[in-house]
Amino acid sequence: MATMTNFLFSQHLKESKNKLENLQKELNKCVEEFNDFLNNIDAENYSDFDDFNDRAKAFNEELNKIMSDKQNFIVSFTNIVDNKKEVDIDRLNNLTDYHDYNSKGIYKSANGEYAEAIKYYDEAIKLNPNMADAYYNKAIAKTKLGLLKEAIEEYDKAIELRADYTYAYYNRGLLKSDLGLLEEAIKDFDKALSIDPNLFDAYNNKGLLEDELGFSKEAIKDFSKAIKLNPNYALAYNNRGIAKDNLGLYEEAIKDYDKAIKLNPNYALAYNSRGNAKDNLGLYEEAIEDFNKAIKLKPDNTDAYNNRGNTKYNLELYEEAIKDYDKAIKLDPNYAFAYNNRGNAKDNLGLYEEAIEDFDKAIKLKPDYADAYNNRGLTKENLGLYEEALKDYKKALKLDPSSECARENVKRTKEEYGLK
Repeated sequence: MATMTNFLFSQHLKESKNKLENLQKELNKCVEEFNDFLNNIDAENYSDFDDFNDRAKAFNEELNKIMSDKQNFIVSFTNIVDNKKEVDIDRLNNLTDYHDYNSKGIYKSANGEYAEAIKYYDEAIKLNPNMADAYYNKAIAKTKLGLLKEAIEEYDKAIELRADYTYAYYNRGLLKSDLGLLEEAIKDFDKALSIDPNLFDAYNNKGLLEDELGFSKEAIKDFSKAIKLNPNYALAYNNRGIAKDNLGLYEEAIKDYDKAIKLNPNYALAYNSRGNAKDNLGLYEEAIEDFNKAIKLKPDNTDAYNNRGNTKYNLELYEEAIKDYDKAIKLDPNYAFAYNNRGNAKDNLGLYEEAIEDFDKAIKLKPDYADAYNNRGLTKENLGLYEEALKDYKKALKLDPSSECARENVKRTKEEYGLK
């Protein structure tokens, strides 16, 4: 009889462990899906707050249901344990406690208590060193604390334990991207896509990095894949438009921006992007209208102020352009491009000394800013400082050997003023 009891209890123990693990998987999936939803909201342009509230409510209800089921299971199982004195209680507790520590960590993270959450994840890992989810959740908490390199190490461990952990690869790719490790990030996105070919966000982020690396054609292909998987993906339309912009395909780019705006009429970034494309086509008045809309939707939009200033500059409205650059710099005192552009406008107004101050500031903020060196050289040349101008042109050419403008300025200055 005792043997049969032990056998039945062992069977129940095995079934109970499986049930608990299934409940934990449901919990992790619930949290992961909601985190994914939050991560992919374009917070600056998100307007469907009813949808957000519905999702948040559903998340809370599902979470409470899972936790209630889990608690009921533990109570029920404890009653069985009380009637089975021979069992190793410490071993049995370990079957449940590491999940509980992980769950407590999730709750702490949800409340913004990331340091506390990490402590709970550490306890879960201590009890079960093979718990990939605990490492994954710990990585998320460390990311929230700005500990990006440490977070990557946690994702490494999660992936080591679970080779098909899609979002561990995806999130690690995001962090590597933030750290400037673009090629490595692309590899992570590729790995995530090899596991889940429907992960449209991975295509979008991979496209962004490819475009940044100068592979705009490849980027367009990936943005197109993201759009095919999610036809309502306004962000991908905008990003594909930017890649087309970089290839000089301005009219095609505008079509993508139009689509992004149709999907999200409050998408400030898309208005700003479309304004740039129209500016490149010489449609200056229309461009200004788009920048105005972008600023109305997002009053602290530094890029829109700077870009509107550029369009006004193209219309030779230098004083008005300077006002826009002033606003951009006020919003972001470290905006090197705005200083450079304001310097150009001041140069055109004959304010050479002030222009040089702006170029100096741009170079201080961005020491590899070839255009700022070239522009400062032009202003110094206007002041008759030919040798200093030549030094700036040479520096610009050294920083950007492909700059025909800088190369021509070096050649011209040497010939006109007999310099070496």
